[in-house]
Amino acid sequence: MNRADGVTRVAQSLFQANGGGSTPTSALQLWFSKIEKQTARTLNRLWHSRYPETSRSAVRVCYGADFDGFYYAVAMWTNPSSPKLPQLAWLMLSRWAIAPDAPKNTGTRMESWMVRDVRRRFPEVTTLVSYSDADTHDGAIYKACNWIEGETTTRKASSRNWHNRERARQQLNRVAERVTRWTKTIRTCADPTNQVAAR
Repeated sequence: MNRADGVTRVAQSLFQANGGGSTPTSALQLWFSKIEKQTARTLNRLWHSRYPETSRSAVRVCYGADFDGFYYAVAMWTNPSSPKLPQLAWLMLSRWAIAPDAPKNTGTRMESWMVRDVRRRFPEVTTLVSYSDADTHDGAIYKACNWIEGETTTRKASSRNWHNRERARQQLNRVAERVTRWTKTIRTCADPTNQVAAR
């Protein structure tokens, strides 16, 4: 890891010494927490292979995984991108990126922690959804975490009339032609006793 990467990966954890930079040998050593949107965007830009840039659409929560003062994974959750899906009862994992030097099983351990936190933080959410690039990923991490594999579809070219700055930023992404939808039910119905999510 070069020093330039290290600067963008510095975590501000209250529970661990900052800036140590030693590499974790096990995913059990990672500390998971909610992080700021800008931090999540920076980390995603550093690690995501196909979608380094993110839109300015509303992000409902972001998570990071850190050890000894450095981040090793990041995830961003938003409302579903498809207007056909329930916008409050479903939550979409829109970005999930793991550093190449993260320990084995970082993804499955982070997913388990995030699901527990989402259940606590968003009592109105019943279902999680995500999309994987069918040409480059086999969805192994979703399968390992017991997500349900849905249909694989071919995306049509976007007809959206982007603002010039937004268009230039989004062009840095390599849009997948085929995507597979994955879902995971985390509760059968919204919690009627607590409609105010803990933020």
